[in-house]
Amino acid sequence: MLNAGPSNRVHLVSDTGGHLGSSNTRKTNKEARSRDAKAACTLSLLTSYSRSQLAARTRNYAAGMKKLEPSGITGISLPVRADVQGAYDVYQSAVPSFIDGDAEFALAMAHEWFATR
Repeated sequence: MLNAGPSNRVHLVSDTGGHLGSSNTRKTNKEARSRDAKAACTLSLLTSYSRSQLAARTRNYAAGMKKLEPSGITGISLPVRADVQGAYDVYQSAVPSFIDGDAEFALAMAHEWFATR
């Protein structure tokens, strides 16, 4: 769940279930906006602004293991945009690229999406 702060920041807070639901019914405009809003949140986590905050809160253990505690995620400031339309389309390219190891391309897509509006 996202809570928008008064200073153009978004803070991550956990909801009760932690899962996204879906149905096989036709999406309404509200559901499509919600999908774009969730994708925008994910894209914001790919930005260097957010990643630097995550890196600062990550613990480094022996043998190179890194760990990020749930409490370390709370309070991270994320870039936000008032207009989230189209975020899901960018998300569909950026996230698989990131997972496949092309973080540079995924970050560039996220930065470009935030800069275009």
